[in-house]
Amino acid sequence: MKRHPSGLSLAEVILAFGLLAVAILSLIGVATSGLGLMARGNELTTATSLGHEFLERVRADPSGLPSAGSFLGSVPTPLLDGFPPSPYPGETIQGQSYTINVTTEPVPDTERLVAVEVVVRWGERSQVRLVSYVLP
Repeated sequence: MKRHPSGLSLAEVILAFGLLAVAILSLIGVATSGLGLMARGNELTTATSLGHEFLERVRADPSGLPSAGSFLGSVPTPLLDGFPPSPYPGETIQGQSYTINVTTEPVPDTERLVAVEVVVRWGERSQVRLVSYVLP
């Protein structure tokens, strides 16, 4: 009668640990990428909320809205009759600085309608752009 070994060889154990290590490292990589994407999503949501808040304040009180102008939050310009409203020139939220740039220009073929473009920037290359049309 032949006897069958009742255990695993050293090569089988090393191979099993190697496969387990590859699987665990892959999962760690996926989790790290997911956390980075989640942080980016939070920044994008915050920037969009700041832009919406700004546009809502402009719509609520468009009396000081210039028909044409450019206001750069990175180089804050003096306010014109209370325009631009807060949170211009920017805000720091959870350690991240957001800068608001505002451009106003008349809408062609209309008498009084003004396009208000808000660009919220953060980091080196990140930005979100919102546009609304306002009747002063």
